[in-house]
Amino acid sequence: MGKIPHEQAGVWVEALEQTLLENGITIPTGSDFESVWLFVKHREEARAGGTVDQMEDTRADHRKAIGLIHLARLVYRAKSRGCLQPFVNHLRLLPKWRFAQNDRAFFDEGSNKVFELLFGLVCSEAGDGVVMDDPVRSKGKNPDVLVTIDNRRWGFACKVLSGYSGQTVYERLQEGIDQIEKASEAEVGCVVFNLKNVMDYTKRTKGGSNGLLC
Repeated sequence: MGKIPHEQAGVWVEALEQTLLENGITIPTGSDFESVWLFVKHREEARAGGTVDQMEDTRADHRKAIGLIHLARLVYRAKSRGCLQPFVNHLRLLPKWRFAQNDRAFFDEGSNKVFELLFGLVCSEAGDGVVMDDPVRSKGKNPDVLVTIDNRRWGFACKVLSGYSGQTVYERLQEGIDQIEKASEAEVGCVVFNLKNVMDYTKRTKGGSNGLLC
């Protein structure tokens, strides 16, 4: 997305908060979601007031903030197009999960489901008729995302890798293929990998945190 002006980030985050409230979704006190939420808001206020501590190392917080802002932007755009309904079940669980897609976790089912949400939102910009597999009662027999693109019904299986092992990649790939092939509705499909657990984010932020949000 490049550099994100704090003013625009604030608009997206506030809109996400309003969207959650409209669907009866509250942000639990002390949750990972709340901590990142507050960081974004406080950072915006500090920037507006000229009180940002340039010496403070906030790289870890900024990585999570970028994840929240990216999600908020996609939700904002989907709602603006009237395409939000397929994602409500995922949104209901969002405040309870570790949601950052640029933060490592050995295994975190919640973060995995947020990846499905993010990819589904992106698919809604490329096609129509999006159907999301149930995030709670999923039995692994359907693609995580179904969408019609160029008059063809696509099925996408979203997989999060936990390591570099070729065996691990093969197993996740086979699982995804099985999901897609079992879906009678899908004409064509693709397995999508999330590499968040195999990337070293510290190497990508050596220049400091100020380049993430301007």
